[in-house]
Amino acid sequence: MESHMKFDEEDPTIYSNNNKIFLYGNEISEPLMRLDDLKFARNIRENFFKKGFRSIFPIQNYSWNEILKRHSILMIGPRYSGTTIAYIPSLLTLLLKDIQTQKIEDEEVYDDNENKDKEITSSLYTSQGPLAIIFAKSSREVELIRKLCVDLSKSSLKIVAASGIWNLTTKKIELLNGCDLLITTLPCFKRLDDCDIIKIFDRNKIRYIVLDGFDFIYEKFDKEVIQILKSFYKYDSIEENKLQFIITATKWDEVFRVLYMQSFIKIILIDNFIEAAIMARTRFQIVIEDEHAKDLNLLKRLKSNEWRQFKTLILFNQFSELVAYKKFIKDEAPEISIISIESIKQKKAINELCLMWQQESKGRMTLLLMTDEVYQIHCAIIERVQVIIHYSLSPSWTKFCRRFGASIDHYKKFVEKNNQPTEEERPVAIILLNDDNVREFSRLLHFLQDRRLIKQLSNEMHQKVMRIKETVERSKMKNDEEIFICQNFLKFADSSNDCDCNQRHGFTNRDINSFLLKSGYVKFLILDIFNPLHYTIKITHTRNDLNSSWISQYDKIEQTEIALKELQLYMNNKENEKTAAVIKIGELYCIKNIPTHNWYRCKVIFIGEKSDISPTYDVIVSFIDKSGKKMTKSIYVRELPEKFKKYDPLATELRIINMTPYDFDKHFDYETTNEVANEICRITRNQNNKDYFVCKIDLTAANTIFSENFQYFHFMKELNLDKFQFSLRQYLLENNFAMKNENIFDKIKSNAVKAGLILPVNTVTKDEKAKGVVNDQKIVHIEEETLKDNKRVIEWRQSNTKIMFKMKVFDIVEYSLFVNEDNIVIRLIYSDTYIMKLDVGKSWPELFILNHK
Repeated sequence: MESHMKFDEEDPTIYSNNNKIFLYGNEISEPLMRLDDLKFARNIRENFFKKGFRSIFPIQNYSWNEILKRHSILMIGPRYSGTTIAYIPSLLTLLLKDIQTQKIEDEEVYDDNENKDKEITSSLYTSQGPLAIIFAKSSREVELIRKLCVDLSKSSLKIVAASGIWNLTTKKIELLNGCDLLITTLPCFKRLDDCDIIKIFDRNKIRYIVLDGFDFIYEKFDKEVIQILKSFYKYDSIEENKLQFIITATKWDEVFRVLYMQSFIKIILIDNFIEAAIMARTRFQIVIEDEHAKDLNLLKRLKSNEWRQFKTLILFNQFSELVAYKKFIKDEAPEISIISIESIKQKKAINELCLMWQQESKGRMTLLLMTDEVYQIHCAIIERVQVIIHYSLSPSWTKFCRRFGASIDHYKKFVEKNNQPTEEERPVAIILLNDDNVREFSRLLHFLQDRRLIKQLSNEMHQKVMRIKETVERSKMKNDEEIFICQNFLKFADSSNDCDCNQRHGFTNRDINSFLLKSGYVKFLILDIFNPLHYTIKITHTRNDLNSSWISQYDKIEQTEIALKELQLYMNNKENEKTAAVIKIGELYCIKNIPTHNWYRCKVIFIGEKSDISPTYDVIVSFIDKSGKKMTKSIYVRELPEKFKKYDPLATELRIINMTPYDFDKHFDYETTNEVANEICRITRNQNNKDYFVCKIDLTAANTIFSENFQYFHFMKELNLDKFQFSLRQYLLENNFAMKNENIFDKIKSNAVKAGLILPVNTVTKDEKAKGVVNDQKIVHIEEETLKDNKRVIEWRQSNTKIMFKMKVFDIVEYSLFVNEDNIVIRLIYSDTYIMKLDVGKSWPELFILNHK
């Protein structure tokens, strides 16, 4: 986490704020200058320091005191800019104050002799529903915010967290009993609020509404957000300051202007200057020009009457660019004055020069020329620029966004309620494009399109964007350079933000796995549960589509386990312990677990940035013989001897397809995952060595099996047969843990076909066909509904003697159906011993055991 505000070395209670932010509102407090000035409740303050907070972000410098003053506030900052912690300690402090105040009032009413028999109906402590509601953008965020609130408040507040749909009744009971704080998602809140029998929420009690991640919430549930805001507005008077709104977001939306005009928001804090530029309706102009005509065309723009009155800053990426353009201006337009800052030295003199330039009267055109490096140091003093010309793109997106701080003072007039700036007064940002910084260029165009700042790309610009995207993605897919596959692609066949993601979003031929079946079935043990749709497993048996018998993998497992024991002895010899000279993504290495002193084989999936100062860098590894990943330092990664690389991994990833979390969520919350894990533990509590989980393979890629479902079977020793006990898919759907989504795997499968991981069509060779024929029986697919009709079954029996059918019953278990002259025999595909007969004289689906092998 980048530290934006650091402690002074001499006095640890003092820190300085060197980074400005955009702030607007009446009676804004001075920024916090000492940690001693924190006005949180005592226990929250103590727990705040126990949590180890040692870096404070600029937005928190103002937000904590403004929230404590009960001001409704909007905070906009990039991801990881501290907007969540910017409100939580202050909100918890207000809740404790309100509860304590109400208790005192209740005691006064109770002690009053005249009112001792009067029922206390105004108590916040006893009425149903919460005093404050935090709306989070996802179930994972609900869990993270809940944990932070609990850690800071300990047991001093009653906190309820609710997301999803499966535990709705339990959460309603908790709310009816009263609570101080509810943390939830917007869809879950609507389900909780939708109760005809009794109202869960007392809107007269609610005093604080938090929308954490407004842009994510509003993008999916815009109508619901407006409806909720209006419903709370009806029940309370914002003007009387009874209801306080706290909103966080990563980007500006015009709906915020409406909320500010209607007094929903009193204070605006923006920690990302490009968002402040959008708020001020900056005119973005994207220019693609020939490199030779670039300087001349820019000079024509500078000479236009429109700009002669404007403060204009030109920013360069390279010092050589600045020097060359300065010479060009002097030669071609000597009437234009230039202030060129080319050195980072003499900071005081440069600051005075910038102040003098900003205070120049209108009418005289003086250009300020700076390199990006110089601007980042002196940006705090420059804030009245109306035109920013990006001669070349900044080397990073963060630095590019910071450039817009040069107009921060000019932006304020675009927030004022009684001020209507003219079109000519709007700030201007001109971006001159070249072939450098292709990644930043692609991200810039994505940003401008997403924010509707440019309506339509020109053909030339569109083709350039597509070429850049293809080049960047192609570089990730090179055969000689392994790049780890994005987890968002595996979950959703997409990337949540491909402009930021350095991982690849598609399969390659490197993902073809030699030790996993491409299709068929596997029996396995569960090693770990990441979420209800993602597991780490150990495969014990395999069976392909054309073979009716299972093949045990225990011999291979035993060989690998013996080799791992040898690895411990080998690596514990200091002479054999060699630090990896070169670390590559996708290669096998070895690391040591310090507490247990065990060595584990692992695959590198991420390598951090390398520094010229230190040879050590971050590395993330994924274990191949057990579950889990670990971040470590490069110096702790050891070479794995070749003789230990040949053994197949003991651990395999299993992903369940065609299901997703509820409410467009991309993650399962801890409570849901824990509930599913407890159910699996329950059914396997008395597991014997013949019980097993089993699934059908729909796709294998790298070390991952994709399957639509897995089931659990218990071996009944007295009957010598397997009894079906559990279907994950059925359990998740029936208990509302997940919902169906058939589209995701279609995209993944299509990508796998392109990469050659699976055949594009179901082609069968002559040899495979010969192996699949037993006693001249054919494999035919029939529908479940057909078998429910006894007459149709009899007709099939009479006309298709000695034909084997494959069918799926109730989406739970697959069977093979054999039809002969006397009856219909159904054999469970997963088992060699479970044989059943369907009596065609009785109604479907009455089954009974016929015999067993």
